[in-house]
Amino acid sequence: MCSLMILVLLVSFFVRRPYMPVNPNTISGCMYYLCDSVLLNDLAGLADMNDRERVCHLKQINGKCRFGLMDGVNAKKKRVGIDYR
Repeated sequence: MCSLMILVLLVSFFVRRPYMPVNPNTISGCMYYLCDSVLLNDLAGLADMNDRERVCHLKQINGKCRFGLMDGVNAKKKRVGIDYR
């Protein structure tokens, strides 16, 4: 059992993880990853809708989220973030 734990520990050093410049568990991290995203434009005004309108609007969007290097809304430079489509 001990040898299995050592093996898992050694393998974990060689596993590639996505580059994350800030911690996504914080508010500032969420803001960093969502800034300059198309998603923000599509979710604008949801607070003014009632529940039925909100659900209908979200079903119409029907996008798949992804994390990684992508173009922002202004498309001037690549950024690490969350976006969909």
